[in-house]
Amino acid sequence: FTISTTLGLRKPLHVMERPTQLLTARKQNIANHFSRCIPTYEVGGVTQRSIAEELVEMLEPIECGTILEIGCGTGLLSGLLRARLPHCHLVCNDLSPDMETPLREKVGDNALFLPGDAEIIEWPGECDVVASASCIQWWEDPLAFFPKAYEALADGGQLIFSTFLPGNLQELTAVTGAGLRYPSRCEIERAMEETGFVEIRLIEQRRTLHFPTLIRLLSHLRDTGTNSLSSGGLWTPRRLVELEHSYRNNLHLSPEAPLPLTYVGLRGSGWRKRK
Repeated sequence: FTISTTLGLRKPLHVMERPTQLLTARKQNIANHFSRCIPTYEVGGVTQRSIAEELVEMLEPIECGTILEIGCGTGLLSGLLRARLPHCHLVCNDLSPDMETPLREKVGDNALFLPGDAEIIEWPGECDVVASASCIQWWEDPLAFFPKAYEALADGGQLIFSTFLPGNLQELTAVTGAGLRYPSRCEIERAMEETGFVEIRLIEQRRTLHFPTLIRLLSHLRDTGTNSLSSGGLWTPRRLVELEHSYRNNLHLSPEAPLPLTYVGLRGSGWRKRK
């Protein structure tokens, strides 16, 4: 079980050195937010769990091989991958080194954890599967994920991934002005085709959660690390009241009506061509 090194040599995976590069201020902020929500992520992450469960259903079974997961987080998808392909070698990456502890609770010690910024670090090569759930929207260039994934795959290997599309969390973005820039489905499909992926399959899905108050809604985002897209500044009680008033006015909701928050997601699959 080997990977390529930057020197073009082959080194056993178990002796591969961990990346030591420093994170940018933005990426460190994201890592810190997700580290703080480790105790609450899986309780609040109902949408993220559903996404992982649906994503793993797109995976074609293989007897054995190497699975590389990018952005493993607390291991929601990792545990499903381990259960579905129990004889495969599992390599899990995450921006935050703190994720190793919850990951081990799901996959045990029989996996390699590679902390670091996946946009920068070297990935293992000759992988049979590359998987990533709800991660690449945090990249500086989300579309750069696809060439890196293609390069990491062996001939005939499969990519499965999920991300979010324009309009994600749109109700909140409309009142805070904060949010991420999400590539469109067309941009993602074109990036995959230009990279060389074949048998591309993309599925869009909208999920709307409801909350009694804005504070409960924001608590949900905090518990799942998503408050790292906050516009910053101090949210005083007065400011929260004003924001909730605007939220309701924008959607023509009564003071008693629950507040909707919509996730606009995309999950997909593609294959590296066989030679």
